[in-house]
This record gives sequence, C-alpha cells and structure tokens, in this order.
Amino acid sequence: MDLAVLYAQMVIDRMALLGNIRAELRERSQIDLAEVIARHPLRHGLAELVAYLQIASEWPAMTVDEEISDVVHWNTREGGSRRATLPRIILLRR
Repeated sequence: MDLAVLYAQMVIDRMALLGNIRAELRERSQIDLAEVIARHPLRHGLAELVAYLQIASEWPAMTVDEEISDVVHWNTREGGSRRATLPRIILLRR
C-alpha cells in the first residue's frame, strides 16, 4: 500500500504524537496504543492512526499481544465514524 497518498491529504505532526506517548509514559511504566488514542483522540483519522502505528513500530521498548484486540474509533470530516481493530500494542517506558 502506498502511504504517500494517505499523507498527501494532510500533514500529520509526528512530534505531537510522540509527545502524547511520552506524556502518558511519564506517569506510568507502560501504556497501550489504544489508550493513548483514547486520551488523545484522532483528529486526522486513518492517516494519524497509521502515523501512530509507525511510531510504535520504531519504539525502543514495544510489545504486541495478538491475543487481545483493541478497537480505535474516530470521526470523519463528513460527520461519520470509523473504527479499526488492532492487536494490543504496548509501549514501555525506556
């Protein structure tokens, strides 16, 4: 899948997303990605979710629990809603 088309539609501030994760991990030793997103709702839909997934894949201390599924929700610009089901992605404080 060519992600360039997805990103061309809007600018995703990766530093802000990193900041969200770091802020959550200042107060605890681990957090799952779905919880980060629940606390910092997606404003740019799927493109922002993909950016979070890329950040998680590069995170120095991350694990995936494929036995547990998390559902992430977001609203579209048109007023609809979308959701994605992901395996539990756990980010650990370094």
